[in-house]
Amino acid sequence: MHRQGVVWPVIVEMRVQRCGRCAEADAQDLCPGWASGRHRQKERSRQPSQISAHVPVSNLHSNIPPFAALSRSLAWPLASPFSCGPSGAGMVRETVARLGITAQGANSSQRNMRPDAGPPPLDGRDPADGRSSAASVQNKVRPVQQPPLTQEKAWMAVERKVALITGSGRNIGRAVALGLAEDGFDIVVNGSSDREACENVAGEVRALGRCALVTMGDVGEAGECARIVEEATGHFGSIDVMVNNAAIRPAIPFLETDEETWRRVMAVDMDAARWFTRACLPGMLERGWGRIINFTGMNAIQGYHGHAAVSVAKHAVWGLTKALAKEFGGQGITVNAISPGPIAKDGQDPAGAPQDPVVVRIPTGRRGTPVEVAVLARMLASEGGGFINGQMLQVNGGVAT
Repeated sequence: MHRQGVVWPVIVEMRVQRCGRCAEADAQDLCPGWASGRHRQKERSRQPSQISAHVPVSNLHSNIPPFAALSRSLAWPLASPFSCGPSGAGMVRETVARLGITAQGANSSQRNMRPDAGPPPLDGRDPADGRSSAASVQNKVRPVQQPPLTQEKAWMAVERKVALITGSGRNIGRAVALGLAEDGFDIVVNGSSDREACENVAGEVRALGRCALVTMGDVGEAGECARIVEEATGHFGSIDVMVNNAAIRPAIPFLETDEETWRRVMAVDMDAARWFTRACLPGMLERGWGRIINFTGMNAIQGYHGHAAVSVAKHAVWGLTKALAKEFGGQGITVNAISPGPIAKDGQDPAGAPQDPVVVRIPTGRRGTPVEVAVLARMLASEGGGFINGQMLQVNGGVAT
């Protein structure tokens, strides 16, 4: 094996599956009955063809053989040990590009004949003219007609998907990450400074049998948000669920809040949701499926005494949620917000101390737990949450709002 690379013969089986019951689309992409085998009634296949793939050795992980990465055909993910990379139909071109493979063979024209041969390059450029434009992707996407939902698939993704959760090293973010991992999502863990905590969460995700990636970065910087998304898509191939959880809540009276502090709160609590959503939407539009989950907060929405900047930022997130829900809801993408009330931190007793002034206001007699907030996020991210759109859902134990 040379340092420059080696040539492997790769068999790519060109298969197109049509669901006998739906008979309209590639069943493994859209049909919830496909995984159970109840809808597998029709099949049309083409002859296998052989290509040669030149793979630079430096670009390969030791546990990702190129034949496994390329065994995923244009419309049929074949059995493969390549479990932590791109999944689903039409991902061969993306896999090839990321591995640095130059494919040669007569079947290249056949691949290009399919209108759904694959997503655009990861930099968002339009393949037709090379322009970088999220609008060019959006304009090509038609409204998605989702198939009827079956009970057994209501709480999980039909195919393997990826979720990115900001601020997921502890508390609510950690609970959401672990909950989505239990539901079958691969997880991108993000934190701003405590890498050890994020690595611990990633280890917990892997213990649940899912893949995890840690991407540290300051979500209050636009460039960092773009880099985090780029790293995540470079590793997994897509982001299907974006959870904008990270926030700061400095307690400073309005007249004492300087301009730098105000702008910092706006960047972390409001702009980050906009930057991450803008970076993830083109891929979601291309796949016709996506979930964006924002966080507001009970006190912020009511009017946060001594936290004017936080209240302003969270009201802006609520406005962004409603606007994007209407703009993209018809294309298979839902946008919702979760508004937690008093929630205990990791290791904190939800019951609190006797006569706790916070607890006495809560009809349930205790604070909530991060897991109870995560349950709602899991529902919104599921197939069963596809008809919930443009809502702000409160988890506060019945506190008057």
